[in-house]
Amino acid sequence: MGGDQRKSIIDYPRTLYPPIQPYDVQRLKVSDIHELHVEQSGNPTGNPVIVVHGGPGGGCEDFYRQFFDPKQYRIIMFDQRGCGKSTPFANLVDNTTWHLVEDMEKIRNLLSIEKWVVFGGSWGSTLSLAYAESHPTRVKALVLRGIFTLRREELLFFYQEGTSWLFPDYFEPYKNMIPEVERGDLMSAYYRRLTGSDEKVKRECADAWTRWEMATSKLMLDPEKIKRGEEGDFSLAFARIECHYFVNGGFFKEEGQLIKNAHLIKHIPTVIVQGRYDVVCPAKSAYDLHQVLKDSSELHLINDAGHSVSEVGITSALVEACDKITKNLSRNIYYSLKQLNDPKMKVKLNISFLLLLISILNVVYSTDLNIGQYIMIAKNQQFISINTTDGNLLKNINLKTPFFFQGFLSGNSEDNTILLLITDWDLSQDLVVEYSINDNTFREVMSLNYTYTGTESPQSFAYDPVYQLAAIPGLNLSYTHPNLTVFIWDFKNQEFLSISLPTGSLNQRSNYPVGSYDPITGDYHIIYEPNTPLGTYYIVFNLWSKSIVQEPIFFNGFVMKTPQIVYFDNQVFFIDLCQKCNYTIYNVSIATATTQIIYTVPNRFPAYIFSSTLGVKGSTIVLFSSLNGEEYTTTVIDLATQDVHISPAVKMILPIRFEWISGGL
Repeated sequence: MGGDQRKSIIDYPRTLYPPIQPYDVQRLKVSDIHELHVEQSGNPTGNPVIVVHGGPGGGCEDFYRQFFDPKQYRIIMFDQRGCGKSTPFANLVDNTTWHLVEDMEKIRNLLSIEKWVVFGGSWGSTLSLAYAESHPTRVKALVLRGIFTLRREELLFFYQEGTSWLFPDYFEPYKNMIPEVERGDLMSAYYRRLTGSDEKVKRECADAWTRWEMATSKLMLDPEKIKRGEEGDFSLAFARIECHYFVNGGFFKEEGQLIKNAHLIKHIPTVIVQGRYDVVCPAKSAYDLHQVLKDSSELHLINDAGHSVSEVGITSALVEACDKITKNLSRNIYYSLKQLNDPKMKVKLNISFLLLLISILNVVYSTDLNIGQYIMIAKNQQFISINTTDGNLLKNINLKTPFFFQGFLSGNSEDNTILLLITDWDLSQDLVVEYSINDNTFREVMSLNYTYTGTESPQSFAYDPVYQLAAIPGLNLSYTHPNLTVFIWDFKNQEFLSISLPTGSLNQRSNYPVGSYDPITGDYHIIYEPNTPLGTYYIVFNLWSKSIVQEPIFFNGFVMKTPQIVYFDNQVFFIDLCQKCNYTIYNVSIATATTQIIYTVPNRFPAYIFSSTLGVKGSTIVLFSSLNGEEYTTTVIDLATQDVHISPAVKMILPIRFEWISGGL
């Protein structure tokens, strides 16, 4: 694949994903001396990606998580030996490239990951290549930025003579830290001081070394970045560890080892993002690597960028690359749960089971806000496609086989499949099956073996909308406890977990609690009416940590006949779906526990809501309403803009249940 030479900043549409926090933080002891900081964020069963930071000695930054779609990726970050949050700080003992390569393997084994995407820039590209060449069967794909292969010519260009011709004003203080008699080999001179016993000299040299790299890393000078060279602890680890590696040639067995051995990874899809005016790690190294990898790699030369990952063109190219890779690698992560392509696999669904389910009226919804359509399965075995922009009916697709379900987990727009949850009442067993729209077939993914102890039937499960089967389990409720109890089915461990909400018993006259799930944080935003006093409780608990993260907030006197909640962009919306009266949408202030009506939809006959979770382009509410019970109007409300689209009335089956499939069809 040839080079992609982008010309202007306006060609860079991609930006970072919103900030997220880790759901798991661990300490991993990798030697008698060293203990590493390891964290995970994003989707626990997404495509695993390990972030390999630069330096060496740089440590991870929180914003590194934002290069990845948190719905698609399981993001693993770690601080390499001696830097960041790893300990001991700035320690050089047992600190070589090959120690770090094996540390990555230890992390992979710790987290039970078979293969992962490796994402690294600058020194991170060096270590990523060393790891991939050492463990080529463990790498799904490589995303590399600012290629550095640690050849002698690269080191001399930056630390001795080369970049100095372009930044003479910043090279001067870097050079002047060393007496003239030693300036023939600046790296060695710095190393003697950075490993010496004079703490004052050590700190001064560390600051000078770090300022030199910070000053030259962007195409346009960034004063804030240069200031990082004055952050004593950061600069000490950065300079000591970098210099330690560089004077030792990266601890490689031979000069140019990474380029010479690149043929070992020609089977691995590789994306190379390189600033054309990178003077820290010049573009020649990226070009040399691309020439060896040839058709297995893409080289993106960013014409208005230097070395920094935060330059807009580089950021855009990296985000785009990561989005593309996760789509190409595995269209849906649940395929790894069973080999669905195995011709020996057979579905255990039987005729009596299907006949039993057909008596239940249900509707399946799927959406992709980029595509702009919803897909439904209705009682008459029809797929009904509705345009989200204007609400108009687009097409009907008749099913060959009657099929109904209890819940669903995902939709895949690339091969037109839906992952469904089916309940076999006779066996008290749930099955997860894949339904193909194209050929009207079912394939079993897995069976869920559990003993249910609640008073509500398993059909009350409100499954979360993320793709991955084991990421977030379903939600169920019991009325039998003095306090409201939430039962969570843990797919991965095949067991029920229970959480008692400290807000009293549920009002028997109301529906069971309803929630809106945020797949980025794992938070489930819940509302329900208690038995007493009169009003509505709002509470948030995190399904990953299985703990309450927002203590109950009470909306005194506020009661809805058929409540729903939508959480979007740090805002909460309540929707009252009164079945024979107008629908009402409220904007909610959590701080003051008050509500304000923002929209009303006329309705006189029962119908239900489809409410999305966080979407690619915002959050959309779709309401079906009717004044005569035969013709239904579709109202589409974009919560981000509060734009409203109302379709003409269409004759259709009464839609009594809607669900969200993340990803859509």
